[in-house]
Amino acid sequence: MDATLKKFYSWPNIKFEGKRDMSNLDDFARHFTFSSKRSHKLQSRIVTAFREDQVSRMDKDIGLDLRNRAHWKSRCTKYSAAPWKAFPLTKEFQLSDGDATFMLQYATGAPTPGLPQQCSCHREMTLEHAVHCDTAKLQRHNLLQHRLVAFAREQHVTTRQNERFSVEHAKKKLEPDIVFYFGADTLETDVTVVNPCAPSRLQQTLNKPGAAMQQRCNDKIGKYNRSAQERGHNFVPLGFETHGRFGQPVIDLLTRLASGTPDHVGYAVSDMCLDLSLTIVRGNALCARRTIARALRFRDQARSVAA
Repeated sequence: MDATLKKFYSWPNIKFEGKRDMSNLDDFARHFTFSSKRSHKLQSRIVTAFREDQVSRMDKDIGLDLRNRAHWKSRCTKYSAAPWKAFPLTKEFQLSDGDATFMLQYATGAPTPGLPQQCSCHREMTLEHAVHCDTAKLQRHNLLQHRLVAFAREQHVTTRQNERFSVEHAKKKLEPDIVFYFGADTLETDVTVVNPCAPSRLQQTLNKPGAAMQQRCNDKIGKYNRSAQERGHNFVPLGFETHGRFGQPVIDLLTRLASGTPDHVGYAVSDMCLDLSLTIVRGNALCARRTIARALRFRDQARSVAA
């Protein structure tokens, strides 16, 4: 706690008047009790300082490499933690044993028994690679798209969706994934999922968690926004990361869906967020299973040729 308080007070935007013992908890309490300005977002700042102190201690003790640093930063979000808190009262909030096992392995980086050394695309096989290799990731995209459409249906919002049947089909089309009709206002959206720990994204994630997702969303705006404006519609990209982070536009959309319906109709925003978090877990597990199965088949064929 002493090290955490010292790190907390070292932030440039924290003002601590006078010379005081930075590790004195009583002094800490007196300083922040009587000032709402000083205590604004105090809890989140303490949590951030504590998390950074933990990372620095781990790095000092065991030496975190770039992959582990990016993995840690990617999962420092409440949406990554949400599936662990799910209470499976309904079918939507239940994970299969296989999906739950994969969630644990992907979150902790634990070894995966039977994982082939090489993918069928000739790259090193890791769980990070398995969740975004080739066409398998399209199934995860479609799972998220279908859940968003289901939310809108429950909230009595009309939608139109353009399903993607292949990666090549998605690249060629300039039509949005989902169109939401909010009365006179029409919102076009496109779902995108980014792996922040992919080799090409590591430096972005290390510099600023969420930057890789934001860049992909900016690319989507450049691709779709002009055609949406020509139709008199608004366009918003819906960004997700494989480790669970959402873009703010996703939360804004869910809030808009929930705000236009009576209290007894549809889902709460928190329930929809949890549902999407679990959908990402299921999608990741599906992608990994397909990629690993393809890699095992590729390995067996190579052994047959060699024999």
